[in-house]
Amino acid sequence: MTDEITGSNPYAAPESVSSTDGSEYVERVRDSIYTGWIVVVLLNIPLPIFFGFMVSSGFSRAGMLVGIAIVGLSGYWLCGKVPVVMSRLCVGAVITAMLQLFPILHIYIGSAAIALTSAIFSNFGGGPQDTMDGILEVTTATLLTGSGIIILALVIGGIIGLFYRPFSSRRYYLR
Repeated sequence: MTDEITGSNPYAAPESVSSTDGSEYVERVRDSIYTGWIVVVLLNIPLPIFFGFMVSSGFSRAGMLVGIAIVGLSGYWLCGKVPVVMSRLCVGAVITAMLQLFPILHIYIGSAAIALTSAIFSNFGGGPQDTMDGILEVTTATLLTGSGIIILALVIGGIIGLFYRPFSSRRYYLR
């Protein structure tokens, strides 16, 4: 069937069709994961910094900044490598950020990180102390605390992902 005035088929597909490989979609999803990672890192920082300042002293607090930078940059790098896992992590991290209102799990994770760090570094300093005085000691405690909170967020995000799969499209798994 053709249009008698223009001689074209009105039911034909348009001639200028955007690409169908889904690359724009994948880029949009990746960008949102990068943004999501930055947001959840910033949302999850306040409580660990508050407790970190209570157990560290002086210049050793710079170790917290080093640990936060390592966790943040590692996660940012992983957003491009394993976007499916990082999307689940970001979903779970929003929940862990809300759990800071009732910080029982955060306190346990931080206490375990401090106890492990104190056990490792007590051989060098002469015994357990109320505060951590070395930059390496504070960095190690920060990395362990961050790792514990990340594991918690992954578990929560994985459980939520079992029931809700917003990225189930095959296009999401490209590249």
